[in-house]
Amino acid sequence: MTSQYTNAVTPVFIPPNRFFISSSSGMGGSVVEVTATDKGYEVAEVWRNNNMQNHSATSIYYQGHLYGFDGVTLKCLDAETGEEKWKTRGYGKGTLIVADGHLVILGEHGNLGIAQATPTGFVEKANAQVFRRSRCETVPSLADGRIYLRDDKEIVCININLMGATQ
Repeated sequence: MTSQYTNAVTPVFIPPNRFFISSSSGMGGSVVEVTATDKGYEVAEVWRNNNMQNHSATSIYYQGHLYGFDGVTLKCLDAETGEEKWKTRGYGKGTLIVADGHLVILGEHGNLGIAQATPTGFVEKANAQVFRRSRCETVPSLADGRIYLRDDKEIVCININLMGATQ
């Protein structure tokens, strides 16, 4: 799938035996199923399309859906079919994690967003400009109710319990 282009993102495990693999530059994404046999393993493609082309940020799997960046567009796909459920813009090429039913999104220009992790639509609950005039390419980290974010110059810690986003 990615023989001509760079594949900088990590495959996403979809229990019990599937993986989402994605690459940018028109290559798209694919879910494959791995099955153990007497002779080793067999890999079969479940679906392939251009709905999610990850560039440098790995998508996440949560409750039957894939959330990730297709270029500068944040999307949700049905992991079973590859069907696009929703899309939104405003973060540039961002990164994200899921925590307590919410997407924690860091945009490439330093904006932090917290949104519901739901396939029914993009519902942002909080947004803040954390960094100015910088480039953010790292994935947010979460520990003990605090989000840790980094750009190319500094690290910031935000107590999300005070933001009210997860209430």
